[in-house]
Amino acid sequence: MIWIDLPAGVRAVPHPVEVFIDRVSGRLRAARASVRARWSGGVAERLEIRRLTDELLVAREHNHAQTRVMRAEHARAMASLKASEEERQSSNEALQGSDEELETAMEHLRSLNEALSTTNDELRVRNRELKALHDEVTQGRDFADAIIETMSLPLLVLTPDWRVTRANQAFYSVYETTPRDTLQQRLYALGNGQWNIPALRELLETLVPRHTRVRDYEVSAVFPRIGARTVKLNAACVAWPHRTLILLTIDDVTAKRQRPA
Repeated sequence: MIWIDLPAGVRAVPHPVEVFIDRVSGRLRAARASVRARWSGGVAERLEIRRLTDELLVAREHNHAQTRVMRAEHARAMASLKASEEERQSSNEALQGSDEELETAMEHLRSLNEALSTTNDELRVRNRELKALHDEVTQGRDFADAIIETMSLPLLVLTPDWRVTRANQAFYSVYETTPRDTLQQRLYALGNGQWNIPALRELLETLVPRHTRVRDYEVSAVFPRIGARTVKLNAACVAWPHRTLILLTIDDVTAKRQRPA
């Protein structure tokens, strides 16, 4: 009987040729035993023995041929299994490399998430600081607006090129004008040029930039709607790194000057 290595888990099944050979061999052994028992036999028995012997030789040759074919098929199957195993191992190595790359990417993402979390915390702190600063600025602006609007004296806020950026209600009331005719206008053009006073020009263009503050500077002029007036001017220049403003208050002292001593 011929044995061939089979993969694990595969049960060996006798080949039909082997079964046939076993049967012929059994018959041959029975014939030989019969010959020996009788010791003498006729021509028919000897022919039968020869025929069976020939069949046995043919069967063995056929079995050898089948065995060679089966060995070749087995070798091809083993080669295919080896190739499959190598391919599987290569795939496993590729998957392992991919897992390592994925783990590296995950570590990088975790680092980025930690950095983003830290940045977000810093931004939240900065936002709170900015909000607090904005609230302080808003409160300061509201407080300044309240002071300006509650002043009984007319007040103007001017830019360095003498444009009016702010005026309080006292100014609009005393000089009978409106925000539309006042804001963003040059001071010297207000009220058809009523503020184009040489003494006022000297004050704003010469004294204020040089002294920063001017107090109780008197000028007299004739205003179209309210007539001749004597006013006392107080001015201050307020400068920041990127902005400069001039505050000008106007105190009408006409009545005081006309009052008998």
